Amino acid sequence: MAGVLAPLVFQQLDAFGQEAVETIRKDILTKNVAGYGPMNASGRAARSLRYYIIGRESGLTLVIAGIDYSYHLEYGRGPGKFPNVASLRTWVRRKFKITGTDAKTQRKVKSIAYLIGRKIAQEGTILHKAAQPSGILSKATGSVALQQLKKRLGPALVERTAGALREMASPEGLRLRL
Repeated sequence: MAGVLAPLVFQQLDAFGQEAVETIRKDILTKNVAGYGPMNASGRAARSLRYYIIGRESGLTLVIAGIDYSYHLEYGRGPGKFPNVASLRTWVRRKFKITGTDAKTQRKVKSIAYLIGRKIAQEGTILHKAAQPSGILSKATGSVALQQLKKRLGPALVERTAGALREMASPEGLRLRL
């Protein structure tokens, strides 16, 4: 029976994965999370999003993956370690639309990136201090979204299971293919 249901479950997981990635991508590009506009300085986070389904004997697993700092888009970054300054310099250039390459501009970018990095290392990000998830990830993958997936799977699985049971019935009794 698992073999009969796998294509249906795969189809629903595929649709869910596609919808989740689109929702997360849209929120990264447009949602004003901490009062400073969307979390989309470079576009790398939105472009990195993907999903895939892994089939195992125990069942199917949907994996939604993205850039290494995806977790920080949802929960912020706590104090402690100094963030990557090179990445911060790129962020500063894009966020503040700094295009110059002369020495003075480069010093300015380095200085701003260092000060932001130091502040993050000392206090964490605004999102972390707010102790409230941004919803960028949880909106698409949290309990409400999972309940919707269960509702979509439920009736289809019941209908498909009933059909599979009818197909497997024989004059000698029910034959289950496991």
